[in-house]
Amino acid sequence: MSIIDDKWKLLFDRYDIEKKVSESGPFYITADQIREYKEPRLMTKFDTRESLPSVFGSRLGILPVTRGTYVIGDFDLYADFPEQGGPGNLVPGTRVPGVKKAAIPDYYETIDINDIRSEAGAINVMGISGILDDFLGGENFKQTVSGRMASGKFTFQVNPVRAGAKAPETYGINGYQIAVNNSQVEIDGGFEDRDTFAMIEGKNVEFKREYMDDIKYAVIAFANTNGGKLYIGINDDGTIYGVDNVDDTMLRLTNMIRDIVRPDVTMFTDYSVEKMEHKDVIVLTVQRGTARPYYLYSKGIRPEGVYVRQGASSVPASKTAILNMIRETSGDCYEDARSINQQLTFEKAKEYFAKKKVEFGDAQKRTLNIIGEDGTYTNLGMLLSDQCTHTIKMAVFEGSKKSVFKDRKELTGSLLEQLEEAYTYTDQFNHTRAEFKGLDRIDKRDYPAEALREALLNALVHRDYSVSGSTLISIFDGRIEFVTIGGLVRGISYDDIMLGVSALRNKKLANVFYRLKLIEAYGTGIMKINECYADQAVKPIIEVSNNAFKITLPNLNYNQEMHEVGIKNERMKMVLSLFGKKDSIVRKDVDDLLGVSQSTSSILLREMLDNGLIVKVGSGRNLKYRLKIRS
Repeated sequence: MSIIDDKWKLLFDRYDIEKKVSESGPFYITADQIREYKEPRLMTKFDTRESLPSVFGSRLGILPVTRGTYVIGDFDLYADFPEQGGPGNLVPGTRVPGVKKAAIPDYYETIDINDIRSEAGAINVMGISGILDDFLGGENFKQTVSGRMASGKFTFQVNPVRAGAKAPETYGINGYQIAVNNSQVEIDGGFEDRDTFAMIEGKNVEFKREYMDDIKYAVIAFANTNGGKLYIGINDDGTIYGVDNVDDTMLRLTNMIRDIVRPDVTMFTDYSVEKMEHKDVIVLTVQRGTARPYYLYSKGIRPEGVYVRQGASSVPASKTAILNMIRETSGDCYEDARSINQQLTFEKAKEYFAKKKVEFGDAQKRTLNIIGEDGTYTNLGMLLSDQCTHTIKMAVFEGSKKSVFKDRKELTGSLLEQLEEAYTYTDQFNHTRAEFKGLDRIDKRDYPAEALREALLNALVHRDYSVSGSTLISIFDGRIEFVTIGGLVRGISYDDIMLGVSALRNKKLANVFYRLKLIEAYGTGIMKINECYADQAVKPIIEVSNNAFKITLPNLNYNQEMHEVGIKNERMKMVLSLFGKKDSIVRKDVDDLLGVSQSTSSILLREMLDNGLIVKVGSGRNLKYRLKIRS
């Protein structure tokens, strides 16, 4: 039995309440009478039938009627929640109406009935969906009041005793009329129709006998959920002990909240001291914050540092709940949202900024939005940090298919570090082919260096970092593919990007790259890539899906080499046909057959020798070539 139960039993015995109710009807008791045993606010608030003190039994209930008076009567103050209804909205196997699913008209775009996160949101849904009208049996209820107020004077009818019980004669046929005279009420939502006024109240309260370190969990949980009140000086069972040194305790509370909780939640907290049973009780009121998730500075934005309310307890938030809070408070901008990891270092970024002769102090971090307005690292900061969670996966394949790996590599760390390593790696496979025009040697690389650079920058700047997964770079004999997570930004089409139109998904990341002179202007990358191939027979391929973006750069030398291989193979076939007419041939036979120079014929014959197609006979002027006899 709880202390509240014990105190009410004493009150019932002292004033013979149960007998008086049975004989004379409702019994009125004052707050001062209750206060002799316990603080009235703790003794008179029972949200459910099960929470009533045991001495009330199965019949009695209690209501406030003035600021200092309560009535106890043989009447029922609670409604049973109906069971789930079936297709006909009846509880299966009965003729009892059940719960039916509510719907919200489509034109209300800001309310999701499947995602209600606050009392205010729940109240809005009740009114708009018609739940309140249906539950109260009224019509066209409208919200009219909220907050703390005096009730004024009015009367209302209390339901008789519970179904099946016989009402005492004092109740009359229709129950008992309760007169209310300026009782204090605190209402989360007050609704009216033509005949009825309905009040809705929510409560989120936690008691602490004394100041303890675990108060921080409740503060964070209240700020992350729907707010609440913390009473210091009251035990869990309702026993009031009070606070001996109020000033010292409030100072400790203030310092704790300021030093331990991030971001700053002090603007959403309020302190007051209330007298209960002649003892000082500190009331800490915490509102739902606007910069969620709030977390323990020492733990960071992770489940062991972020707490939410679950019933009457403060519990660690799930990773999904944390991400949802970040999205709610940061909007859809991934860069601006707070990084879950706040233990970030920037060694590689410092080196890169220094190499580019760009300052990289705290002031620059704030200007670039690496550090947000609340003093925490943003997701942009995470992308540039040594702890970046996103990677680039690179692979080299044999031939033109992804069937045989020749090499593979995964790049981690700061995006700036990944950028350098990726470019160095791809450059290893950007071979140079020499051509001769007369006496001039012309070197031609497999891929235009600028096209390779722009494709890589495009893959990093434009990808959707809110989605997990790696940027993919695949190197084949005849092409390089860059696959980036995230399709086109909303409002931009494929034709738009081919015309040079750009809508940046990561504006602040692009700004960092601009400051580092990695990109010259926004939206020019695709145009530069196309310009690099303007005079070439082969062109880059741009492919877009709902969730991915792919750039394919063709190898400029690969097609030429394949063409030349084809020519050589055809010439070799023609040379081999000569052996159908004679046993041996000389170099001049090849000159005449193909109409090429002596040097070209000599090179071709040497390759045929290396390939084991022919053999030499003799030497010098007597040198001849014969078909190799295969066993």
